[in-house]
Amino acid sequence: MKILDIVCAGLKQRPWSLALLMLTLIGNTSLANDESVLVYDNVFNTSGEFFSMDVEFGDEVILAGTARVFENFEIEYFGQFAQDNNHKAVIRFYLNDGAEVAPGVKAPGTLLVESDPLILAPGRNNLSFDADDIGSDEDLILPNVFTWTIEIQGFNGNNDKFGILLSDPVYIGNSFRDFWNVEADSGEFGPRLFSDGTAANFSQRIYASGGEAGEPNDQKEDKPFVFRITDFDAESNNWTFYVDGTEDTRYSLEFSSDLTQWTSIISLRTAKEPTPLTFKLPLEGSKIFFRTVYSDPKLEDFIVDKTNIYEGEVDLKVIGGNGLNVRIEWKSEFTGWRPLVNLTVANQEASYVHQLPFEVFEADYRIIVLP
Repeated sequence: MKILDIVCAGLKQRPWSLALLMLTLIGNTSLANDESVLVYDNVFNTSGEFFSMDVEFGDEVILAGTARVFENFEIEYFGQFAQDNNHKAVIRFYLNDGAEVAPGVKAPGTLLVESDPLILAPGRNNLSFDADDIGSDEDLILPNVFTWTIEIQGFNGNNDKFGILLSDPVYIGNSFRDFWNVEADSGEFGPRLFSDGTAANFSQRIYASGGEAGEPNDQKEDKPFVFRITDFDAESNNWTFYVDGTEDTRYSLEFSSDLTQWTSIISLRTAKEPTPLTFKLPLEGSKIFFRTVYSDPKLEDFIVDKTNIYEGEVDLKVIGGNGLNVRIEWKSEFTGWRPLVNLTVANQEASYVHQLPFEVFEADYRIIVLP
């Protein structure tokens, strides 16, 4: 809400003008505060892909703006099933005040609100519920960070299909790359990531009142990828390169002497403004070739080899695109999940040997793709 500076002449002569002006401003302020505005918006970059689980799952979101009185929640889904009014979904909001699953990361805990079962329709549709559906005279004040979930009902698992559409990057607000789901063995919420590195952000909107709308996130300028050699010092064998492109584009710089065998020099991201890169590369022949590989790297496989676990070693291997950054975490019967090592894939793989602590003979591992 913007505050306007208003200058009124002759207020001493006409005191009623001030009173009238104050009433007008107060009335307008009240109307602005009651307006339903967007505090989370992620419907502009849908990929056409959708995701679903048989158990309750959802996403932790960070709201923008200052409006926090809940008004409406919308989510976009795709369904393929016979229309019979038996296919339904329940939406829930949780505080993230549950069990600590990683340092500083807490699972959904306290239930804030639960919708009645909402009837689903086949095709691409929006599922929505608003403040009037809560059935309470009190306003629901949304926290800055919370987790929404969805749980479906009435699906037979044969020809029925259902999924929430994926969308990234988020337009207003923010969300991490992972999501939460109820784990079958424990019945508790646990974090989960897509194995190919896709951000687990979903097509949805959240409206609230009582404050200002969220501002759109900075959108990256779409620029062509440019790579060229700008300088070479034969005495020191220092090469200088110019690389530019859309901000935050991942790429690897590689060289070859025969155009068949390529060696990675470094994996980087493009900055907002191009900066020169200088490397010392001794020549092994009369010719040298350079190239950049700038496709977004994906995780292809995570191999855990426990052959030597009783000797205190576990061999870990990450298969994926060059420049892929990952974090490997582990846990044993004595500990919860904890970070083990950060790796960057080069030449299609990265390896690490985990030396287990004394008298630890069982361990579990998971991989997290880093932005």
